[in-house]
Formats: sequence, structure tokens, C-alpha cells
Amino acid sequence: MLRDLYDLNKKAFRFRYPNTADGLNFPSPNEALLLDSHPDISHPKSLIPKDWKQTSGIKSRAIIALDLPCLFSLYAEIAGDSSIGLIVIEPDWRNLALAFSTEDYRELILSPYVFWIVGENWSDSLASFITKQGIFHLTPQEFHIIPSPSESSQKKDQIEQAQYVLSSSIRASRIAFQKKGDALRRAVPASLKNNRLRIWAHIESKATVYKGLTRSFMDALARRGCEIHLSNYQEEWLAQGKITSELVNFSPDALFFLNGPSPHILRYLGVDRFFPQSLPCRRLTWYVDSPRYLSLPDEARRDYSVDDIAVADSAFLDEFELDRCRSAFHLPPAAMIDRRGNYDSSLDFPAVYVGSIIDMRPYLEKLSASARGVLLELVREKRKQPAIANDLLIQNAGLSTTQLDELTQCALRYNQERLQKRFPNADRTLEYFIYVVTTFISRWEAVEALLPLGLHIFGPDDWLPLLGDRYQDRHHGIMEWERLPDCYASARINLNAHSAQCPTSFNVRDFDVLRAGGFLLTDWVEDVEKGYLEEGKDFCIYRNIEDLQNKVMHYTNHADEREAIAEQGCEQVRRYHTADQRAETIVNVLQ
Repeated sequence: MLRDLYDLNKKAFRFRYPNTADGLNFPSPNEALLLDSHPDISHPKSLIPKDWKQTSGIKSRAIIALDLPCLFSLYAEIAGDSSIGLIVIEPDWRNLALAFSTEDYRELILSPYVFWIVGENWSDSLASFITKQGIFHLTPQEFHIIPSPSESSQKKDQIEQAQYVLSSSIRASRIAFQKKGDALRRAVPASLKNNRLRIWAHIESKATVYKGLTRSFMDALARRGCEIHLSNYQEEWLAQGKITSELVNFSPDALFFLNGPSPHILRYLGVDRFFPQSLPCRRLTWYVDSPRYLSLPDEARRDYSVDDIAVADSAFLDEFELDRCRSAFHLPPAAMIDRRGNYDSSLDFPAVYVGSIIDMRPYLEKLSASARGVLLELVREKRKQPAIANDLLIQNAGLSTTQLDELTQCALRYNQERLQKRFPNADRTLEYFIYVVTTFISRWEAVEALLPLGLHIFGPDDWLPLLGDRYQDRHHGIMEWERLPDCYASARINLNAHSAQCPTSFNVRDFDVLRAGGFLLTDWVEDVEKGYLEEGKDFCIYRNIEDLQNKVMHYTNHADEREAIAEQGCEQVRRYHTADQRAETIVNVLQ
């Protein structure tokens, strides 16, 4: 075997130094270093003899690595030394698949000092394995497996030539990959195509709420007979190729996104900007938050001409020019949980609120009396007119230059310290700041009013500074998703306080509480008047803090009335407001 490895080393040496006489300064078979690392070896490079390199002339040596774990350490030892080569021999293609899906080997693949030799028929087996696993892979030509330089490339410096060959190969294979996918799609006769609607969806792993929404809707679409592919995007160097190969192999009829626009999301995922244009499929984007509050450049916000647009709050429709999108329609929220809750005595509290809050008191306290007074007036007006756009609200307020500047600086400081959102300008940052303050004030007013009446809270630790020492024991941390139905069903009263993010619509919590069989007491929004749920029959609302306290005391003392309303609300949501019903709307739009 050593003789074979020696011959390979010699070929590699000829490639790197084509003008060097045959065999000149090349090590004899006995001088080649064969390194077969062992799992117990913590520092593989320590196996290399200290005097293995010679300093005069081109005294080339080759390290032959039979095990991938030692590769990075060895490469660090030789990188930049043009007299040394590293040959990687890996007979088992599955080791390569595992390695390329867990580590970033780009530098080693690109390096002219590293030569890859793998087992016989490895490329077909590796390609098959990777396709099944959904991992994008470099084609065999993109590995630098001791190629013979062409006549034209001999004039180039050998290191630059190797890099040039590699980059050209990557570019050519990428184009060929796209063309092959296009040709295959065009070649399939309509009679042979699957009649099931195929929907591809992206899951943002860092966004817990969005991840839950996407999974719930995709599960519902699958129950409606659609074929679903969920792409769990991770921040890794092969994500771009992975998503591209998924789209080609799955060949979806539609792409599903949350809070688009779809061209911007695809660019964020690393997909080549021209590639999606070749996909003959629809793109549905569901805006579950206000489009004005997304941290996108203005030009990206308007890039929705290829999208079917669904909005959770009908007030969002005003943000879209209907002649510039494929379609736009109202798709209200729905219950994301899919079962009735079970009674749990440990969750039997007089009242419960499940949700988050941001304590804005430190920012309000730093404002001057004049600026704070203006901000609170803006909040009061926003609560009176929930659907009014915040930029119009600011214009109508008649702020002085000093007041506007102070509020803007406060908003910018809040964004920098807490969010790091990339808003297109300072004006949009201030609009978002007003939304956050409005939500904080309305939510904290309701919670603070019910704490003396036995309210308990499930949510992040942001609640603790507000609760103080007196009510610390009312905070129970974040409720696990699996136990959420039991929490809603066991509490006597479930409080909901809508975010100003969706100013006129119900939110998911409204429907989740009722689907679980819980009693819902929520603040008024415009959707209350649209017939989705019947006030006093399916759920109850409060219009001010005094009304909230009175209704909590009333329904605490009238269990039969409370339970009858909860039962009716559960049946109403089960029949009309689950993810399955919303999925049916989506299917009707896309077919």
C-alpha cells in the first residue's frame, strides 16, 4: 500500500511543480510519512517528527492522512508552506458525508496544498446518501483529486491555477445543476404529475412562535391532502445549497412564508437571486405581524409582486398595493393547539395570564417631563384609534422639534439595547417604539389590576422587575407547549391583552384558550364585532380596568355560568377556527 501512496504523492508533486525534473527532490517511499491517527490521540500533529522538513530547496514531503479527525490539526501545521502537501485518503464515503455535514471544510477543499483521494465509486454512493439526507454536496469535479493541468493552464502559477480550476468547476456545476432541474420539470408530462398540492415551507429555528405557527399550519395542510416539505434552516455554510437542492428535488407547487416578502426571505436564506425565477410555483406569504414593523429596507418591503398575500389583521391590507401583488386576502389567526386540556390541580388558579412583556419604565423615566407627557398622549390616542398608522399619529400630534428629537433618540437607544432591528430609518424606529410602549402600558394595567385578585403569570423573566417582591411567587416561568392546553383548561379565568402589533384582530391566544376548553376574558378589538365569536356566549370582553375587575369577580363567583361559556366557546372554535379551517382557505387560494 505504501508504494501506491508513494506513486500518488509523486503525481501530486508533478502537478504542483510541472517544470521540475522527474523525481527531483521528491522523497523516496521510505521518506513518505504515513499517518494513521487513532481516536485516543488528542494532538495528531505531535506524531510528526520535528526534523521531517528540510530547509534548502524544494525538499517536498507529503503527509498521508487516513483519518479525518486529524485533518484540521495537520492542515494548520502545513498551511502556507509550498514545499509540503497533504493527501487525504478516505475509503468510506459515509465518513465524508458525516464530516461535510458537521464541519466547514471549505478552506481545505479550496487549498492547493490538500489533495483528496476517496474510495472507489464513492461519488455515486455519496451523492445518493446526501440526496436522501437533504444535504447539498460538492460534485466530484469540485474536489481537487490530482488533476492533470491543461496546456493553457501550465502558464499560470500552480497555486492560482488550482484555485481557478476549483472556482470554475463550482460555478459551472451550479449552472448545470439549475438547468438540469429546469429541464426535468419541463419534461414531466402533465398526466404523470402528482395531483397532490406540494407545499414547501421554511422554519426559522430561532423564532419559537413563528416555528410553532408554521408547523401547525403545515400539519393542517398535510391533513388536507397536501404533500409537505419543511426546511429547517440552520446557519451553516451548506444551507444555501441545501435549500436550493430541496427546491429542485421537491419541485413544489407553492412556497409558504411568514412575514415576507418572499424574495427578501429567499435572499436571506442564501438562495441565488435568479434561481427562484425558474421555479414555476406560487408563493404565499402570511403576515401575522404588521408589515410596517418588519426590519426591512423600504425597497424590500415593496418587493411582493410575485406573492399571494394573506394578512392576519385586515388593517394590514392597506399596506399593500393590490395591483402589485398576485392576490391579497384576510386570513385570521386560529387555534394552534389541537386538543382539549385536562384538569390539573397544580394549575387551578383564580386567573392566569400566559404571555410576555417588555418593561419600558427605564426608558420612560429617562425622558423629560415634556417628552414623556407627549408620548403618553400618543399612547392614549393609539388606544382610542388602534388602526391608525403610527406615522399619521405622530404627524397629528403636533410635536415640537425638541420633543420629536428626544423621543426619536430614546427609540433609537431602546432598539440598540434591546432589539437590534434594522429599520430603514429613524422615523420607523420611533413608530415601532410607540407600538412597544402602547402594548406595555395596556398589558401591565390589566395584569396589575388583577394581581390582588389572584392572577398568576406564565412567561419570561421580564415580568419579575414589574412584579416586585410582593408578587414574585405569582410568576411561574415559561409554560411548556405540551402543557399549555391543560393550563388554559385548569385556570378559572384566562386573561388576554392584545398587542398593538395587530390592532384590530383576535390573536392566537384567543382561539387557543377556547380550543382547550378554558374561559376567556379579553380586551375589545374590532374583530369582536365581525361574528367570529359571540360575546357573552363564547367568551367575554372588558372595555376598561374597572370592567375587567368587576367581570373577574363576577365569573369567579358564578362557576356554572363561566363553564357554560367556556364549553360553548370550545365548540365554536373546534368547528370554525382551527388550523384545519385556515388550511382549507390556503388550498382554495393556491389551487
